[in-house]
Amino acid sequence: EKSHEVPVVLFRRVLRRFIDTFDPRMQFDLDAFGSRQNKFKMTWADVRLSIEEGLLPMVPLSCPQIIFLTMEDFTSSRTAMLYYIVLNLAIVANIGSIVLSSLETKGYFADNFKIVSELCVYLFVFDYSMKALCVTSCPIA
Repeated sequence: EKSHEVPVVLFRRVLRRFIDTFDPRMQFDLDAFGSRQNKFKMTWADVRLSIEEGLLPMVPLSCPQIIFLTMEDFTSSRTAMLYYIVLNLAIVANIGSIVLSSLETKGYFADNFKIVSELCVYLFVFDYSMKALCVTSCPIA
């Protein structure tokens, strides 16, 4: 049976390496993780308690990192969730316009399908271009 515990020393090493990906010079109290319980192993509950107490340092993000995070992780903010919804609606609209334009429609509707497809393509190009520009500033992307 798995105990779902991790050695404190291993957790501290991994945490230090993770923080180093953002800023190797960042200082924080690494000994605070697992020292209060005087245990050799810690569980997720121990880690969560330490995080809630504010023992992890706040990592400042640059503008490209914020943009990339917003575009990649819809759980990071309300703006990210809105962007995620708009992008998914654009995907559905683009697929729908391609399917409907393949049918024999003439006149007004055929022109609207083309406009919808072009708008979706512009949005997708914007999305991929911004991600390509911002990913170089994200050390863990």
